[in-house]
Amino acid sequence: MSLTPTVAITGASGFIGTHLSDLLASKGFKVFRITHKTRKHDSDIHCDLSDAISVSRIFSELQTDFVIHLAAYAIPGRNLEDF
Repeated sequence: MSLTPTVAITGASGFIGTHLSDLLASKGFKVFRITHKTRKHDSDIHCDLSDAISVSRIFSELQTDFVIHLAAYAIPGRNLEDF
């Protein structure tokens, strides 16, 4: 691990991801925010996690110490009874 720990967070534009990335940055981590949405921060990296080639390329370039996976697709108005 480097002197400054690095972490990649998928789903970083969501509620938990936003707060977690801010917290870890305040604790001295270098945070890479992986998001499918538009960039909110300079460290945001746009990636479609369903594209295995893009995911592989991004994570091989980042060489992070940690990955926290919070990404999910939400379907508003749907619940388990619909399936």
